[in-house]
Amino acid sequence: MTFMKKTGLVILFLCISASIFSQGKKAVFALPRDIEVREEMDRLLFRFTYRVRIETDTVKSSEGHYYDNQALEIGENFNRYYSLFAENMDSVKFKAKSEGVEGYIPAVNLNDDEYGTYEEIFFNYPDKGEITVYNRFHNTVYEYSEPVPSLHWDISSRTDTVLGYECFMAEAEFRGRVWRAWFTYEIPMPYGPWKLGGLPGLILKAEDTDSLFVFEMVGISDFRNGDMHICRYDERTRKCRREDILRLNDMRGVAPDRLNEMHGVKSSTTYMVRDHVTGSNKEISYGEYMALTGGAIYIPQMENE
Repeated sequence: MTFMKKTGLVILFLCISASIFSQGKKAVFALPRDIEVREEMDRLLFRFTYRVRIETDTVKSSEGHYYDNQALEIGENFNRYYSLFAENMDSVKFKAKSEGVEGYIPAVNLNDDEYGTYEEIFFNYPDKGEITVYNRFHNTVYEYSEPVPSLHWDISSRTDTVLGYECFMAEAEFRGRVWRAWFTYEIPMPYGPWKLGGLPGLILKAEDTDSLFVFEMVGISDFRNGDMHICRYDERTRKCRREDILRLNDMRGVAPDRLNEMHGVKSSTTYMVRDHVTGSNKEISYGEYMALTGGAIYIPQMENE
């Protein structure tokens, strides 16, 4: 979120979440991207859409989660995995910018328990057998590359049905978590959500054994007869290691102030927020602000090591 240090009675207006009372408890640590800098990089063949549930509170599980719609795009040369909700937020920003609107709500088209994840993964990019991962914190984009992960799956005889496809269950341990995946031989593609893949068929459903992360396919689109493309944002990036991203993600819950300051966003001890319904301003403490926005929450990571 964008913060300004309060001096005297200076009012802090939140340019990202000015309508904070209407958005529910969302912690915003990434500013939407400029869709004008997107560039076409490959012809799009298929898009597989997953409904993703992410737990954010392993104690109060009744309200400690949010949803994201994420997509796996298959191209002629590259694959891309990204958040459809994040792209929706980018489009809202572009529309607001084109109409000269300030103080837009980036999640205006989403429910209170929905939010976009600013991480995207390109497979076989820039080189075959390699993945490049982009993570966005405020206005800074971090980039790291690594070999396509190799998971050692144990395929069982257990089955399930997803979108009408018969799926078989497989289990593998990957970077500190045990994953269960349901794949179908009817779509012989060795891909899946996030970094999961390597099975003799497309993964339609996956979850870790702690049920902190659940992916389930909800849509399949065939673009082979069209003229759609896989795109990437042509932005300046900061090269880093995967371990650096794990550390930054941890800071969202344990040290959000420090994370903000690292990216040039100053925090305040007192905030003035505006209720977009009544138009009135209200001064709240830092603790009240974090409770209101859900900023100081524990967010588990898919990679524990």
